[in-house]
Amino acid sequence: MSVSSSFGTRHIAPALPCFLDRYPKIKIDLTITDHPGDLIEEGYDVQIRVTNEPDPNLVARKIAPVRRILCATPQYFQQWGIPILQQI
Repeated sequence: MSVSSSFGTRHIAPALPCFLDRYPKIKIDLTITDHPGDLIEEGYDVQIRVTNEPDPNLVARKIAPVRRILCATPQYFQQWGIPILQQI
């Protein structure tokens, strides 16, 4: 399984002990990385990524909403403006 660093450290890694206790015959090789890589070439069965454009050659499922908060100083916004964020 390959997961992004933010999702992997926040959601997957903390849930693994309970999951593995419940399903002791399952073996998980977890890679936490922000490099999306190639599932087939790198031998992954599952990859979890945050994206608006999943690879059309793969089966993709939405598993959770993504909420983002933009934080900056008033001076930053005054100098650079407030960016427009798209919903994922």
